[in-house]
Amino acid sequence: MIRRSRGLVGRDDECRVLDDVIEAVRAGESRALVVHGEPGIGKSALLRHLVTRAGELRILATTGRPSEAELPFAGLHQLFGTMTERIDRLPVPQRNALQVAFGLREGDPPDRYVVSLGVLGLVAELARECPVLCVVDDEQWMDRATVLTLTFVARRMKSDAAAVVFASREGREEFQGLPTLVLSGLSAHHARELLDSVMTGPLDPSVRHQIVTETHGNPRALLDVARGVGPAELAGGFRFPGAVPLSPPIERDYRRRLDALPPSARQFLLLAAADPVGDPTTLWSAAARLGLELPALTPALASGLISLGARVEFRNPLARSAVYRAAGLVARREVHDALAAVTDPSSDPDRRAWHRAHAADRPDEDAAVELERSAGHARSRGGLAAAAAFLRRAAELTADPSLRTRRLIAAAEASRDAGGHEAALVLLDTASMRPLDDEHAARVMRIRGIIAIEQHRRVDGVELLLGAAARFGPDHAADARATALEALVGTFWDAKPHDPLFAKAAASVADLVRGSRAPSTLTDLLLEGLYVRIVDGFAAAAPLLRRAVDRLVTAAPTDRWQVFGANRLFLMLAEELWDEDAMGVLATRQVVVCRRDGALAALQQALNYSAFHRMHEGDFLAAAALIEESHTVAAVSTGRTNRHVEVVLSAWRGDESRTPKLSAEVRQPVLEGRGTFGFCADYADAVLANALGRFDVALAAAKRAFDYDQRIVASMVVSEIIDAASRTGDVDALRSVRDWLAERVAATPRPWNFGLHERCLALLSDDDRAEAHYQESIAQLSTTRARLEIARSQLLFGEWLRRRGRRGDARRYLREAHQTFHALGSAGFAGRAARELQATGDATIRAAESGHPSLTAQEAQVAALAGAGLTNPEIGARLFISPRTVQYHLRKVFLKLGITSRAQLAQALPPEAAGLGDLGGRRRLEPA
Repeated sequence: MIRRSRGLVGRDDECRVLDDVIEAVRAGESRALVVHGEPGIGKSALLRHLVTRAGELRILATTGRPSEAELPFAGLHQLFGTMTERIDRLPVPQRNALQVAFGLREGDPPDRYVVSLGVLGLVAELARECPVLCVVDDEQWMDRATVLTLTFVARRMKSDAAAVVFASREGREEFQGLPTLVLSGLSAHHARELLDSVMTGPLDPSVRHQIVTETHGNPRALLDVARGVGPAELAGGFRFPGAVPLSPPIERDYRRRLDALPPSARQFLLLAAADPVGDPTTLWSAAARLGLELPALTPALASGLISLGARVEFRNPLARSAVYRAAGLVARREVHDALAAVTDPSSDPDRRAWHRAHAADRPDEDAAVELERSAGHARSRGGLAAAAAFLRRAAELTADPSLRTRRLIAAAEASRDAGGHEAALVLLDTASMRPLDDEHAARVMRIRGIIAIEQHRRVDGVELLLGAAARFGPDHAADARATALEALVGTFWDAKPHDPLFAKAAASVADLVRGSRAPSTLTDLLLEGLYVRIVDGFAAAAPLLRRAVDRLVTAAPTDRWQVFGANRLFLMLAEELWDEDAMGVLATRQVVVCRRDGALAALQQALNYSAFHRMHEGDFLAAAALIEESHTVAAVSTGRTNRHVEVVLSAWRGDESRTPKLSAEVRQPVLEGRGTFGFCADYADAVLANALGRFDVALAAAKRAFDYDQRIVASMVVSEIIDAASRTGDVDALRSVRDWLAERVAATPRPWNFGLHERCLALLSDDDRAEAHYQESIAQLSTTRARLEIARSQLLFGEWLRRRGRRGDARRYLREAHQTFHALGSAGFAGRAARELQATGDATIRAAESGHPSLTAQEAQVAALAGAGLTNPEIGARLFISPRTVQYHLRKVFLKLGITSRAQLAQALPPEAAGLGDLGGRRRLEPA
């Protein structure tokens, strides 16, 4: 039976064939299958899927190797050579034959038929204990004796619970009569999806079409095209033609074929290789400009390297790369110059600029201007890295020193925005090789300061930013104020109590603040608000900060992520103002904008803050998915993963073994002076200790976190101080927090801070007034989305009622608290509530079953995105994983949920996972 694929990126049809094999073996039947296809078509990937799906089956696997192809029975030895005890139990002729074949004893070359019977007996014995799956990859390099033996076994297995599956490039005679699954290339549609999922930047649709056509839907060929292609090679979406890596033997073979051609044919092939879209009209026009006539085409076509039709196509993308790499620099420039001359500047300005960039051998201002314009186009399409590459090349082609410096700085800024800190610093070093005027010096200092803070060199970064703000001068007042704002944001982050940097920053920006008659722009509001926050305190700054947050919430996302630390600042302000609605809007918006603009460094932070907000709402699954995505973004951008949000989530989940490890991991770089967010480790320690009833530990940790006066956790860590101080009898700590909350309530009256203030008043009351305060705390918090805080007030009220002997009343509140904590996944606090319930005499409490299978964070997000209609490549692009990994997670989800199709996901997903498809906004890939 021959089955042909229908080109799904995930090979769904083929996977179903392999799944049928597994199910048959599990049912006690025998199966054989040959997976056949050209190199790179996906045979090994399907075998890996087969092994993954095999689960409890006994896996016997072997892979052919060219170095062992001449060694008889080498593959069999890999499969069965260690089973000496089982071999000893075979009939004597079979036992002797296998022992000789495996070199366990001396003797004449064994009879292959007897060896085959022995292997058949071994498989049958193994299958009686457990179903067996025998997998043979790269059969074309397997020794013939092994292949003949295993095909013999595959044909003669009868009622054994066993399967033999081969992956082979060739349809050999040995496989005659065995079921065969023939793999063909992916369809153009799914090949485009696969290519898009692995490219490092946006790709021009015409270039994508050319690549898909030349790879003929071969997955490995598509991946080879993308491998090693960085942002510089993708500037403007046009892939550098020599970027595809070639092995030395392949490159030598192509060079021999090229050397046999006349010079005019080689130049025609080079011209075709340099054109990224294969347009015949453009190619003929450029050929005419080079003086190439029709006779040059004949030997080029006869070489078999290209074909000419509606498009000019290379037979293989490796051939395109080999032709381009074989040419000298001068020859390459000639063909790019010809292509630039015939490319229409009005209809295709970016491709013209790309060709001019490759053709230039000296400064060329016209080309530089075109490149600068194309950088703007690339930026608007979310290609910050491509914009940086265009700007860098524009600077290289610029003769005017001042203009060259400006373009180098612009390229550095784009590189920084895209997460390329080291590349940005190199560009800044280059720009600084000549004396800089005040404006350029200020811009260089500003970018260096931003990078320093992002690299956790806070003091250096703030001082650079303050210096830059002072150097901009009156002609660039807006830049000076924006840079001063960035400096103030940097002072707040990870600051110590009474940090002298606060006073220094405030003194440095005082003139800028006083020079503004009335704050009108968003930058003015934020700058003055933070300045007043440092100098006069929260209450004085609250009205200004309130106006700024209101403007932020109603403003449309800007076209560019301009303000350093904007995501830190926005969330900090919304949290300090106790405005959870603004927190939600701003957290989600920043993820959307960072994704849209390709600002990976900022995206990593935005995802973490969005996770913190979801955690505040008690949506642990959403928070975990965002954290996991932030780690993935870090791996492909800055390479620095911070666990500061993850450790807090782990604490809320009550993970006693993992939280201390994560806490130490967060603290270590802070102790070494190369990290930040150490206060989050203290906050996490306080949460976990309160959940477990270790109130003295919780109070010490919470005080450390609170003393940092961090905006991002201050309003949350007070809850830990209230809880721990009330149980340790630290009345002074309770009163201090009460006064702190009273100031916040007066300046920003919100149900959230009202609720915590009432809770604190309840714990400080010794009489019946406490009950009214508890009830008011619960009532106020119930109007918010802070489900954890609602449950905390219910828990403390229930504990208070129990200590006064009102067990019946206590049970009501303790049950509600327990149900909330358990439903949210806060195991530590759920356990504390359960212990209190048991102390009331409630013998019915037990850990309730969730009713839903346990999905990991990434499984839940993949499933939610699939349920929302995204394809595997779209999900992979969103989560920075491969479509193959997406398919792997989906199959695990299907098994856990007991479903068979995506259409069933919406009904089968647990409620807490259903909303993950919209975390930070969906981003669908544009159709080609």
